[in-house]
Amino acid sequence: MLELSSQFDDRVAFSSEFANFAPSIFARPDSSALREVGPAPCGHVAPSREAKRMKSEKLTALSTAVHFGQRLAMPHPAAPADIGTPCPDLVSSSNRYARRFEGPAEEWLLARQSSLLRDIMQPWPAARVLDIGGGHGHVAKALLVDGHYIRVRASTPDALGQVRHFNDDRLTVETGPLVALPHPDRSFDVVTAFRVLAHIGQWEEMLREMCRVARYAVIVNFSTQRAGNLFGKQLFDLKKCIEGDTRRYRLFRSEQVCNLLRASGFGQSRSAGQFVLPMVLHRILKRPALSDLLERGLSALGGAAIATPIILCARRSDP
Repeated sequence: MLELSSQFDDRVAFSSEFANFAPSIFARPDSSALREVGPAPCGHVAPSREAKRMKSEKLTALSTAVHFGQRLAMPHPAAPADIGTPCPDLVSSSNRYARRFEGPAEEWLLARQSSLLRDIMQPWPAARVLDIGGGHGHVAKALLVDGHYIRVRASTPDALGQVRHFNDDRLTVETGPLVALPHPDRSFDVVTAFRVLAHIGQWEEMLREMCRVARYAVIVNFSTQRAGNLFGKQLFDLKKCIEGDTRRYRLFRSEQVCNLLRASGFGQSRSAGQFVLPMVLHRILKRPALSDLLERGLSALGGAAIATPIILCARRSDP
């Protein structure tokens, strides 16, 4: 069974602010604001005009606060679900998501992924690559410099995102469902999918389609319940605070993905873990040289076996 990371609810932020604000809303009016008006029945004390004004202001404030909290809790109507969406590439291709990789630490994180991918691609020079959900441009940018030909498939025109700004004759784009590819069998040398598997609904169908149209290899990345993800529930709020738009994501066991790939004719696989430490800690450190030293040291001590996310390359058994 798939394991899900903890969910962060924007209502938490509202509730903490509201907890401080609520006492002032519900506090009883100060006694100095009350005065007796004539002989009130049953000892009733009639409120003064000032008390009525204070009560009216507090009720208005309460109504505004509740409305604000409800608005925070409601997802944007155009925003796809974190897990189970047919358009998992809308978020990852956005300008806001691209800003997550600005800065020295963030560039180092992305460079680590690009380095591993380029190394894995060495057996197939000048390959024809279909990149599923690659509007973020991370795969295209890494592989174009090595002379590969990239075709990015996005779920919608909006999900083409960052690759719209690329100017390279070896890059082409298309749009359509990510789980139903309009290409003949074995029509691309390599098929890739990064930042998709953890969020798409029909991930098994997508993998099978990738295998169908791949001539030599399928390359995917995904997160596992190990290394930094062992503390996913505790770190998710911190990630949300640091990164701003962190999404919930699906966690896999490596054998889940390998078994499906093997059943689709891709039995030979190799994998590389990206980080032993949680990525959010490297963002906090903001010292790429130190992060690199820590990762190399921990990997040499055996941490490489538990590093995550994983980049998995599966080769066709009968090329």
